[in-house]
Amino acid sequence: MPDEYEYDGDTGRTFINGQWVGKGDSSYSSTIDKSAKTEAQELTETFTTQLNNFHLLADYLKFCEVLGFTPDDYAEEKYRQFQELVSALNQFDVESLAKMLEASK
Repeated sequence: MPDEYEYDGDTGRTFINGQWVGKGDSSYSSTIDKSAKTEAQELTETFTTQLNNFHLLADYLKFCEVLGFTPDDYAEEKYRQFQELVSALNQFDVESLAKMLEASK
């Protein structure tokens, strides 16, 4: 079984919380009918997939480089918050997150 987070560069899928998500994962993409996806669902799917990919591929120093932080206590706190953000977002499926976005209009 893969680690808690694992990225498959060949398929563009990410293993998160016991399941594969992202491009090429039929069980993930079938949860929302592609022809019926709302703008919020498309946006949410893209955001969560790309954020998870960055989380998997970027270590602390890369995080600092991308955001222009100097590695220090402040940057460490922001990196910890980023990790918590990714973990919290992964507690919701794309459809639920999209519903929240749509309700905010």
